[in-house]
Amino acid sequence: MKVVPYGVREVQAQIGKALRIVEKGGTVLVTSRGRPVAMIVAPDVKLAGESNEDWKLRRMAAEGRIIPGNGRRIRRPRGYLLGNVSNQVIADRIARQNIIEGRS
Repeated sequence: MKVVPYGVREVQAQIGKALRIVEKGGTVLVTSRGRPVAMIVAPDVKLAGESNEDWKLRRMAAEGRIIPGNGRRIRRPRGYLLGNVSNQVIADRIARQNIIEGRS
């Protein structure tokens, strides 16, 4: 696999050329002041040290089949009561009836 170094400004100015290199199986190494900061690779290329699971997840994200998380926990949505759904429906009907009849 061919690795082609590009500076940040060069990538900005010639992104089409960089993407054609990647399309042909190459890798674009983006550098800032001579230090590597990013790599542009095809989504189906397995990176060095990357596990099979990570590679599959990255490929699925590139294909748009999944949206990767940000590592934070998912919070429980607010406004939902815990318990029996039928009790919630009955309580909603009673509350609606009280509003219609003018009771608080």
